[in-house]
Amino acid sequence: AARLRCCYRYCGDADLRVHFLFALASVIRVAEGSASKPPPLPGLLERLSTSFFMLPAPHGYVLARWQDARLEKYDEAWLRVGQRVVERLGDDIRAILAPVVQGPLRPGMSPA
Repeated sequence: AARLRCCYRYCGDADLRVHFLFALASVIRVAEGSASKPPPLPGLLERLSTSFFMLPAPHGYVLARWQDARLEKYDEAWLRVGQRVVERLGDDIRAILAPVVQGPLRPGMSPA
């Protein structure tokens, strides 16, 4: 955790830092939700969580709140992109996407 924090501090690219934090938050949340954790994992998760997502009072532990807010921002961005595509391509995009959306799933894929 200390080495990651050191590298994070010296990275001057804000977008890269956000991508790093988002990926780290995703890994931590998935690992925390896992039923089986090898012995060193809980301690490592705790160190990473507190190093990167624990803020001074009154904020405290912000991992879930920060990542959820970031996901909402990404959802809004993708929605705007989709709306622009429909505005510009209209029926053409519908004709292209309809067979893909309505078609059978590829082998190994399950419905959402």
